Amino acid sequence: MLLRSMVKTLCLVLLIVAGLESPLFAQPVRVPFEGGKRPVKWALIRLGRFQQSNQWERLAELSESALNVGKQSKNKQLLQLGQWYTTLVKGRNGEPAAEVLESLQQATQYGYHDVVGIRSADELAVVRGDEKLAVEFNKLVDDLQAEIDTRLGKTFREAADRQVAANEKFAPKALPLERYTLPERGGNLAESKEPQVLILSRTYHDGFAKQWDSLSEVTEGGARPVALFYENNPSSEASRAMAARYAKVVGVPASGYALIGRQDFTSLRETLRSLHSQGTESGAPFDLYFPCSVVVDDQGVPLFFHSGILSANGFRYIIQQLRQRLTNDAGEGPKATPPPDEPPAEESADDEEEASTSDADKTQSDTAPAPEPKKDKSSADSES
Repeated sequence: MLLRSMVKTLCLVLLIVAGLESPLFAQPVRVPFEGGKRPVKWALIRLGRFQQSNQWERLAELSESALNVGKQSKNKQLLQLGQWYTTLVKGRNGEPAAEVLESLQQATQYGYHDVVGIRSADELAVVRGDEKLAVEFNKLVDDLQAEIDTRLGKTFREAADRQVAANEKFAPKALPLERYTLPERGGNLAESKEPQVLILSRTYHDGFAKQWDSLSEVTEGGARPVALFYENNPSSEASRAMAARYAKVVGVPASGYALIGRQDFTSLRETLRSLHSQGTESGAPFDLYFPCSVVVDDQGVPLFFHSGILSANGFRYIIQQLRQRLTNDAGEGPKATPPPDEPPAEESADDEEEASTSDADKTQSDTAPAPEPKKDKSSADSES
């Protein structure tokens, strides 16, 4: 009897311990930093802000802490971004190129897949400048791009096709392009009377700069990209001057950008939310963050939108669908159109703790604005 009672007691203790270790009783993950413990979302955002504002000592401490906590908690975003920013710190501090490359390889193994950022990072110049290691670096990036093409290409086309079909079935309202003003040239986007790709973003946003570089040379189907900068007060002289300076820095022509205010941004977001709800699989959340590409037809009706960096191939595929739709509306051709030979590659993030952070949700620094942006994404949903 005594033995049986002891066994029962032991089983009860084991059950209690197992229950306490379950996610139901798990404590929120915190990242130690500067004497305190910070939420994961805070850490992810500050990683990008510290880089953007050249606070490299703070970035080194936070990235190391994020990486350690990521290993302990198996948090993918902390692992990816902690290792990525650790790599940048190593490169900036002049550590051996082989160690920098090894750190980068580890970041990609954790799932960091920002090919554009990897190719362009100044801190990785030490690797690209080494004749032997540059071969390994280029192979790493090429293999990563091929993996992304294979993994995301089919998913992207399926999502795009659903949005296009939803547009045809539910006919979302046209955007008020007459309110999207062209500050330098004068007039508004409604005067175009042709399909357009609106790249919605804040100014001084590195994600926008990468997107513009990717799409500005693609002019297929007569749908040229137009920058759409969101400012709380687009009519103010300060906002117009800042937009003009930034447009010049990233190579946007004076006639290639427009400004919208908070009211128009909110209306645009709700239109896209409606398009998303009709054109997505059940249960998928609506997530709008910068840069966001919005394809509109010649009447200003949104056909498709994509948050995050849209690849040139993805852009070509969407323009192909737009051209097909306009042809069908005119009764000039068949409806079926084959997909492009090469699947589109897009930059994306694991939707784990914060869907709006692939290279962390980045805005300008709390402490020191910088003339040259180093950011990838900002959550536009949080602007409301």
